[in-house]
Amino acid sequence: MTSSADSGGYRILIIDDNVAIHEDFRKILERSRPSEDMLREMESELFGQEDTAVASADFVIDSAAQGKEGLEMVRRAKNENRPYALAFVDGRMPPGWDGIETIARLWEVSPELQVVFCTAYADYAWRDIQGVLGSSDNLLILKKPFDNAEVHQLAHALTRKWDLNREVQAKISALRESQEKARTAQVAAEAASKAKSEFLANMSHEIRTPMNGVLGMLGLLLDTEMNTEQRQFAQTALTSAQGLLGLLNDILDFSKIEAGKLSLEMLDFALRTMLDGLTTVLAPIAQQKGLNLATHVAPEVPPLLTGDPGRLRQILTNLVGNAIKFTEKGEVVVMVSLVHGSSVGDAVVHGSRFNGSTVGGRAVDDSVGANNLSPHSDAPNAQSPDETTSPPVNREPLNPEPRTVKLRFSVRDTGIGIPENKIGLLFEKFTQADASLSRRYGGTGLGLAISRQLAELMDGTMGVVSSEDEGSEFWFTARFTLHPRTTQTAPQPVFVADASRSIHPSPPSPAPAIAPTIAITRPSQPIGRFADRNARVLLVEDNIVNQKVAMSILRKLGLAADTAMNGIEALRAVEKQSYDLVLMDVMMPVMDGVEATKRIRSQESGVRSQESEEGDRTSVEGHQTSDPQVSGFSPQPSQHSSIPASQHSSIPIIAMTANAMQGDREKCLEAGMNDYLAKPISPTALADMLEKWLPAVDPRGH
Repeated sequence: MTSSADSGGYRILIIDDNVAIHEDFRKILERSRPSEDMLREMESELFGQEDTAVASADFVIDSAAQGKEGLEMVRRAKNENRPYALAFVDGRMPPGWDGIETIARLWEVSPELQVVFCTAYADYAWRDIQGVLGSSDNLLILKKPFDNAEVHQLAHALTRKWDLNREVQAKISALRESQEKARTAQVAAEAASKAKSEFLANMSHEIRTPMNGVLGMLGLLLDTEMNTEQRQFAQTALTSAQGLLGLLNDILDFSKIEAGKLSLEMLDFALRTMLDGLTTVLAPIAQQKGLNLATHVAPEVPPLLTGDPGRLRQILTNLVGNAIKFTEKGEVVVMVSLVHGSSVGDAVVHGSRFNGSTVGGRAVDDSVGANNLSPHSDAPNAQSPDETTSPPVNREPLNPEPRTVKLRFSVRDTGIGIPENKIGLLFEKFTQADASLSRRYGGTGLGLAISRQLAELMDGTMGVVSSEDEGSEFWFTARFTLHPRTTQTAPQPVFVADASRSIHPSPPSPAPAIAPTIAITRPSQPIGRFADRNARVLLVEDNIVNQKVAMSILRKLGLAADTAMNGIEALRAVEKQSYDLVLMDVMMPVMDGVEATKRIRSQESGVRSQESEEGDRTSVEGHQTSDPQVSGFSPQPSQHSSIPASQHSSIPIIAMTANAMQGDREKCLEAGMNDYLAKPISPTALADMLEKWLPAVDPRGH
């Protein structure tokens, strides 16, 4: 900030009714003549002595004979943005204002003005001055008669203080302005983030809704009689639609990760079953290219784990899919091993303690290099570093925490490999090793970025070992909780598929033998799978195409089903008919699925209350009462009673919705729904959900 001295001098105002005093102040405060300054410099150079004279600041001296005149001068200077820094004010100035009143008026116009009150203690006591002006650090008293040096020093000190105060106030104002801009930017960023989330949620819903119809109808079409060419066309369309859905899922996953809103589920799962399902889906793709696809799980890997199998499958699907895409001949091998030093039955090991923390006196860090790339020493068959050294023994036996284990997954191929100068780009979002217009392989560049971040969420890391034209090995580590039933592991066979389309065990070996891949398709749901359940389902769905898809699947599964177009119709349907399960869409006109679920649960609460009252009357009167009546519903005879009326309060309601953003599942569960299915719905996923929630077959046949 430029000081007043730099812009022509500090402005000082003398207010005194004695005009001679004005001239005295000018003589004291005006800067020495140039000739005197030059003489002092010459003396210093001649005698070799340092010039010890105090440099004088530039002062601009103005004067006024009365308080009112001084006030007008201060006001005018303020308006012209040439304010006074200091005022010397006399105590007695008859016939006008005295010094105290003058100072009070000056501060009303210029609160930052420094003031020296020139008086004798006999005229004004300090207590009297404070009583009128208050306690201020902008006020000093100069006793008359005053010393010239004292006036000079006061002028220098107080004008410098005034200048510093202005600098501080300017910085405070700039800081406040910056804070206000930051708050405004934060509000704008939050609004933009909210708008982005709402946009993604709406786009996700609007895309998933027709995608559900496309995938569903193509699936139903493939179940009909068609000639070879028609089936090929339908299968190609289905594959393309599934690719589009994968792209949508990648974009949504990436947005969740960037916002820090992606969380992992903790589910019990069998690792080998998950791998079998993975190869079942990807094997036909590999077969089309004439590639061998095999999996090898080391014998010491625990069979039962707790973690997020869906996200694990997502990582592996991405890596295996890439390996198949970039491999023209040879093989793709998926291998799973226990990270060296991690064994079932070891002491308690927790994932949160392994991100650069010290375990057993040794620092542990999964990262390798700036890009999390595997060193060349970490070859496919090389021994992994010890990352799970047992921590110090905890002498407190209470509340034992679950044991965990770290696994290493690798996907090795014999494909085109990756140039060394491109490896660093692999895990960056929206980047590809080959970004040229003539590239052979497409993609968004999101898959590996998402996979690495998912691995990091699982307390692991990801890397790659590759040589151009010699293939690649992508690997990652992940930590899982051991299933409580896991005590020790026995050697597990390696399953391979041969050309006869039969699956048989093969003895495990450090380097698995690779057998030709066969095309294995997921078995379709058997027709009439639930026919013996005698169950009825209510489908609440406003989209006609999705209604047709879901109803066709339900009929093929052997289930009777009714439809409702919105929540109001669903409430009326539940009033008139007993249902074993409700498939509830969320976004619907008139009444959405969340509100409809709340209403149904509220009705059920009324049923339970009425049952309790009727049960009390039964115990007193000694006879049975009629079936409970739902409050607000007219009683209707049940046309279907696979579930007793007394159990209607626990009717499963499954969200079947295109709302697939973070928090949508939780909103559905909070509303009272039992489970959640995101569209597009596959027949297998729907059948699995029905298996989970529909009542089991009555052994008596009814």
